[in-house]
Amino acid sequence: MPIIRNPFIINGYISPTYFCDRKAESEMLIRQITNGNNTALISTRRMGKTGLIRHCFQSKEIQKTYYTFFIDIYATKSLREFVFALSKEVIEVLGQENDTEFLGNDEVTASQSDIRLQW
Repeated sequence: MPIIRNPFIINGYISPTYFCDRKAESEMLIRQITNGNNTALISTRRMGKTGLIRHCFQSKEIQKTYYTFFIDIYATKSLREFVFALSKEVIEVLGQENDTEFLGNDEVTASQSDIRLQW
């Protein structure tokens, strides 16, 4: 974990150590996820929705049961770009986990030209 000199983080999520003041919201969101409920977080920009989600993804309750994937889809301009971003994140996360059950012993890589969509 990086050492942060300024404790007032206003850009991005660093770690649970620097996340504060959202205990009730965190517990509620973790409970919703672990109970299998669909949940929507709705708020104006820059209110901490992304940080809350990332914080909850770090909880023991979530990590022991789920694989979590985080992608920023704001910049995606097409279904192809969205599928590429999602696929890349899934491969990166599962590759870090060394999940041989899912990936086998093969190294998996992806490029945008490798993704084909059929309807």
